[in-house]
This record gives sequence, structure tokens and C-alpha cells, in this order.
Amino acid sequence: MSKTGGMSFALSLACLFFAPAVLLGQRRATPTPAALENVPCEPGICVSKVFYLPDFTTPYELQDVENMFRIILEATVISKNQTEHAVSLQGNSEQIAIAEKLTSTLESFRSSRGHDRSSVLVYEPLPNKISEQPTRCELTTCFIKALYLPDFSIRQLQDALNKLHFTAHIARICMIPSSHAIVFEGTSKQLALAEGQINEYRVGQAPSTNSTDPN
Repeated sequence: MSKTGGMSFALSLACLFFAPAVLLGQRRATPTPAALENVPCEPGICVSKVFYLPDFTTPYELQDVENMFRIILEATVISKNQTEHAVSLQGNSEQIAIAEKLTSTLESFRSSRGHDRSSVLVYEPLPNKISEQPTRCELTTCFIKALYLPDFSIRQLQDALNKLHFTAHIARICMIPSSHAIVFEGTSKQLALAEGQINEYRVGQAPSTNSTDPN
């Protein structure tokens, strides 16, 4: 295992401790009975879907996607297939729909190879479902945002994740090192605070333009 790969894998798993508990190629979605415990959908209406991710070529990159599904979607029935570069997910229709948007967003980050930071609102709840609580919401009442931070190192991504978790009180958050991204869910107030915190962090990390005259 390479040093870089090991660090990416370890930091990806570390994201799990913060949680309370473009799709390419052919897509397959098949309703299946909920045969396992803790499946977050009613028996008989669970959906199984295989996400083919040919650009995610290493076990650590697929692990990033699996961790994201577990944290953001609160999904429990997930498996990955390294040979096919695929991640299988079982959940309700809302979880599958959001998973499609999340993987599509990560694919777009990777394919863009841009150097400018960007922010994508992956999911926005219906107006009548938006949480009125400042820091508490459920999957279908939360906003979900992905931040593309191509100029951040893995250590800076981890620092930024910690800052958002403790300052904006965002519980469900994970970094995707292979896509230079941080994905999180929260209320509208938390999203606004998170954007401000990231901008503040970037300013603090920028090299100083002041120079000292040696004379």
C-alpha cells in the first residue's frame, strides 16, 4: 500500500466518526424485497441500484463513495465491486435519487480537472419540507452540498472538514479525497455558515503577499 493511498483510505474512514450512524455506463434499478434488517425502506419497495464508476479505479476511491453513501444517505446495505468499478446500493427511492445526483456531481468534478473552487447544491428539499430547526434536519428536509476544492491538500481537506463539523455543527459530512471534495448535509443556515467558514479558511491558508525589505 502506498503512503498516499493509505492516508486517503484512513482519512476517508475517519469521516465516519462524524456521522450519527456522472453515473457512467448502464444503470440497473430493480425493486427487491427488504430481506435484511435496518434497511431504511418499507418491505417490498426497496430499490437496488448499481453505480458504474469507471473513473474510480482504486479501492480507496470506491471506498470514498461507499463512505459518502453511508454518511449522507444513512444507507446500510452497500457493496463495492473493484473489478467492475461499481458500487451497489439498496435503499428507498429518495436515497437512490440523491445517490445518482451525488455520483454525477463527483464525476463532473473529476472530469473538469479545473483549478477553481466550485460549489454544487446537490439536493434541495421541497419548500413545505424544509426544516425550520437551525441545526437539525432529516435526509429529505436537509440541503445537500458538495464543495470542489482542487487547491486543497488532503490535510487541508481534513482541517476544513473538522472546522465545518465543530463550527457549523454539521454532523453528516465527509471528504472525498479522490475528487478533492467535501460533501455535507444541513439546514439553510448551516450551509450559509459553511460557505463563510470555507472562504475564511482559504484566506487564512493563502500565502502572505507582504514581504520584508532586507534593507
